[in-house]
Amino acid sequence: MALDPETARRIVSEESAAFLDSNFAPLDVRGLTPDWRASAAEEFEVADKHGFNRVQTDTRGSLLRQFVENPDLESLHDLSAATKDPDISHEFMDRISEKHAAEFRRRNPDYSSKNSDALWRSLALSGGLASAHEADGDDCIRFCINSGLCTVENLQRVWNELKQRGLAELPEGTFRNLSDAERLQIQLLCSVPERAQLFQAVYEYVRLSLSKPRTRFNLEAILYNPAYRNLIEQAVWDCWVWNVPDFDATTKEDFEQFAINYVGNRPLNVGLLDTAWRAFQERERSAFRERIIAGEKPSTNETADFDSLDDTALSNLYTNVRKQHAKTARPGLLS
Repeated sequence: MALDPETARRIVSEESAAFLDSNFAPLDVRGLTPDWRASAAEEFEVADKHGFNRVQTDTRGSLLRQFVENPDLESLHDLSAATKDPDISHEFMDRISEKHAAEFRRRNPDYSSKNSDALWRSLALSGGLASAHEADGDDCIRFCINSGLCTVENLQRVWNELKQRGLAELPEGTFRNLSDAERLQIQLLCSVPERAQLFQAVYEYVRLSLSKPRTRFNLEAILYNPAYRNLIEQAVWDCWVWNVPDFDATTKEDFEQFAINYVGNRPLNVGLLDTAWRAFQERERSAFRERIIAGEKPSTNETADFDSLDDTALSNLYTNVRKQHAKTARPGLLS
């Protein structure tokens, strides 16, 4: 039998009223004590009360995340070997090359970024890249890294060759010590008495210390640059010492101190050293004469330089010695 509209409305109203009644399916809350106050936030402890179960609290993240973001070289190498992933292999080669390059820079404070292009091109050329002179600088670097050439030893070898050939741009005032072979070469130049050879020796001393080829070396520009004063004075001193025939090791220390006081703040040069040497010799002769006149005997390693005295000086010395002897002789010995 079909419901008429009036009956349908009544049924809907009754059922709805029963569903919305507060006593419909009541919840048993007799065992609950509801507290609507906000509970305090619990403090996170990094370990239990016994100090165990300590957890990682580094704000930079977990160790796993740190490894993913910045893996150590050993793990990166193992991962590269295990996966054969070219991207990982490239990252490992880049990282190890950066490490070697940093160590090379630490060992060579005279290296600067101005030499980067020449260094990498030379290293790539030595490693077999025939087109290194025409190749892009980044291509040379990538070739060296991929070929395993970027080691501290290889970088040091190429850098030494660049300096030896005078192709390195060194910081102003920087110079190197001469090798034993180079010092011998300069000493042989200085052994010739002519002063022209002495000036040539100074020129070669400075040029070799700066690793400059003759075609690119301007001594005058170095002479007037205060940054190289120490080098110039060291070259002048060494070459002058090697050139003076009567200069020996026994007088070197005394004369060096005498020359320091004599020269003062003036720039050291050959002429000034010559004058200081003559003054030093005259002081030594005067001191020797005074000891002879005073009746002192020369020490075993000290000999009278009579050949350097003129006739007047010899006559005066002879007279003074006789007078001194007469004063100290025993009475009646000459009577």
